[in-house]
Amino acid sequence: MQAISIRGLWAGLLAACAVCVVAIGFTGSAAADQRAGAGGATIKMKLGERGPVFVGANAVDKGEQLKIVNRTSVEEVGPHTFTLVKRSLVDSKRDQRRCERFESKVCQNMLEAHQVGPPPDFEVGKPKLEVGKRGWDKEFTRNKKGDSWYTDEAGDSHTRKVTAKAGERIGYFCLVHPFMQGTLKVR
Repeated sequence: MQAISIRGLWAGLLAACAVCVVAIGFTGSAAADQRAGAGGATIKMKLGERGPVFVGANAVDKGEQLKIVNRTSVEEVGPHTFTLVKRSLVDSKRDQRRCERFESKVCQNMLEAHQVGPPPDFEVGKPKLEVGKRGWDKEFTRNKKGDSWYTDEAGDSHTRKVTAKAGERIGYFCLVHPFMQGTLKVR
């Protein structure tokens, strides 16, 4: 039986995800600290030289607003998620491939939590996932659900307060493009 990949599912839905395939194996990370204005930070989903990447803040103060902005075209790269995840579960290329093929327990949990429907539509029943305290604070693990946001339109944005404890480093990635990753230090 042939393994189905997340990227393959979205490509079937969207018709064009060639840039995603070229970018496999690239690990993006959040660049220098960027502020979203007074009391906030921003992370953008952009198209880089080797595919989609996250750029923006790498640190944020507890209680500040964190804004996530999609600056990519769904026709070019497909949809995205900004999903808090224990990075050690998706760091390696092997883990990323397992996530794409639904072989990873943590990625299966994410699909289930977002209520992704069956083919051919793969509709997302729950684009915003909020677990734990209200705000960005909970990472997905193999057995626990976390915070996530799904977007399929350029220009979409989502803002939440960071409620993780000061001193924590919270990992994040894109479920559709597991090579898109970053870490945010909470001050």
